[in-house]
Amino acid sequence: MDRRAVVARPHPRFTCDPTREAGGTVFALGGDLDLFSVRLLRRLVENALGAASAAVVIDLSDITFGDLSALAYLLELRHRARCGEFRLELMPAPAKVMRLFDVTETRELLNFRAAA
Repeated sequence: MDRRAVVARPHPRFTCDPTREAGGTVFALGGDLDLFSVRLLRRLVENALGAASAAVVIDLSDITFGDLSALAYLLELRHRARCGEFRLELMPAPAKVMRLFDVTETRELLNFRAAA
């Protein structure tokens, strides 16, 4: 049984494609990043960190919705990264989702990588 096929879709409006790269893991997310999908993302990130990933890259470029649980989890990851557990990189979401970070004044705090 393909484990990734089982855990990659907690609900029909979310996708997560983790890819191991040299020293880290990139999580390419799509759809809704909400209370339910954050639970899955948390498990996948913890599994990657348990496998000695030095870096976690969260690519939000295909996210269509984000709620406060998504914001809280990204802030938690930021805190852990600042404590030296791993290196964190965040790729920005589309403008309508980035509004969540603007309204909560956390865009600069999260230090998103400049869009390519």
